[in-house]
Amino acid sequence: MEFITITLPQMPLILTGMVTMVRQVPGRNKVLWLLAGVWGACQQPTESVQYTNANKVQIQAREGVTYSQNKPISGILFSTDAQGDTAFSVSFLNGKENGIAKFYYPGNKLREERFFVNGWKEGTHRGWYENGKSMFEYHFHNDMFEGSYKEWFPNGKLFRNMNYEKGQESGVQQSWYTTGKIKTNYLIKDDRRYGLLGTKNCKNLSDSIFKK
Repeated sequence: MEFITITLPQMPLILTGMVTMVRQVPGRNKVLWLLAGVWGACQQPTESVQYTNANKVQIQAREGVTYSQNKPISGILFSTDAQGDTAFSVSFLNGKENGIAKFYYPGNKLREERFFVNGWKEGTHRGWYENGKSMFEYHFHNDMFEGSYKEWFPNGKLFRNMNYEKGQESGVQQSWYTTGKIKTNYLIKDDRRYGLLGTKNCKNLSDSIFKK
């Protein structure tokens, strides 16, 4: 009786707890059957993705749902520019943005990257200037600003550094001039605003009521 020692690579997402291991199987044919069985078990069912070219079909949006040929879009909606490069690609499910959305400058340079769940903004959204420097970084939850909110000037200097909770300003809020000089610097706490608000007459607000 012949024994052959084989090492199986780690198989992701299948056969919980299966890692690289050593098996002894009598006979070469049985080894082949074992490998075939493992390979078959590791195959995931594939789903076809529909790609819709916005340059070639009529796209309509009604009540928050995007249609192509009067059917809600599911798959990837994309467009190309005059040079044939991708202008944008957006993932849809049942007519609503669902997944990643990317927008590009000419030459396939990434301009914006956003995420959606059933049409609502979610997660971290980022934008870049054509020179590659950051333009903005927002955070969303349930289609509302949540957490830090940052914007930059094209020269790379910070323009705004805000904070949000459930879509409302909360905590420290700051903004700057292009020179780097502070423009606004205030705190929102318990519906009150404390600190410097960059108004025309340069008022310094202290313990003022802030109505959202």
